[in-house]
Amino acid sequence: MDRRLLLGGALAALVVLSGCSWVQQTDTPTPAAGPTEDGTTVPTFRLENHSRALANTSYAVEMRINVSTNRTRLNRSFAVRSDRGTARQLIELQEGPLRADRYVANGSIYTRSRVDGSVAYDNRSLGSGNDTFDAIHRRSVSADRLAGIYQFGEFNESGTVTREGRTLTEYELVETAIGDNATVDSASGRVRIDEAGVIRLARVDITGTQDGDPFFVHADYRVTATEAVTVGQPDWLDAARRNATANRSRATPTATATATPSD
Repeated sequence: MDRRLLLGGALAALVVLSGCSWVQQTDTPTPAAGPTEDGTTVPTFRLENHSRALANTSYAVEMRINVSTNRTRLNRSFAVRSDRGTARQLIELQEGPLRADRYVANGSIYTRSRVDGSVAYDNRSLGSGNDTFDAIHRRSVSADRLAGIYQFGEFNESGTVTREGRTLTEYELVETAIGDNATVDSASGRVRIDEAGVIRLARVDITGTQDGDPFFVHADYRVTATEAVTVGQPDWLDAARRNATANRSRATPTATATATPSD
């Protein structure tokens, strides 16, 4: 199977992976079913196993992306803590001067956006969009969040490691899938999966040249906690409650200033 992927397509997948609603996004399908669980490569069905496992528990996930190409500069961090028991979730996303936060609790969704010294708040009822907490909880760990990293190459099993008392099956990047328009100078990557099917770590670091220009890609996805995950009230919540009504009465701000994290 030809798994080559043009660098631009791989970076578009990472944009979806990091989750932001103010960037034009295209659907990134989960890769087609790969090899079976034969101890050689990471089967792509592990993406769905990962999503299902986290959908049924509380979790904390962190994601960081740093990209530089002749057309793209991207430095983005994304973190989500979601407590299924109390139906609370906090998402924090930052890209350069732009920061977007979302807090879900007690049947309400509160958001804060900050850019270039401007701050905007909003809140709404969780049910106003025919949504539920369980749906938001599942979407935040949907399979396409990790599909972008898988598309960068092939990961083969390298053994097991123990981290924080857990036995993890480890896979290492053995072949990149950047495409004919790019030359890879160095590449490393790692995927670690626990016995419950949770992908605790997925990371790639690739440098090279594209059409004669240097590029680098760093993507790091980590599940830092499951089960016992607390979601604290953000320090901006009171301001969101006070200012949301006032913000809605003003003229509609620009799309950038009112960016909110996606699920």
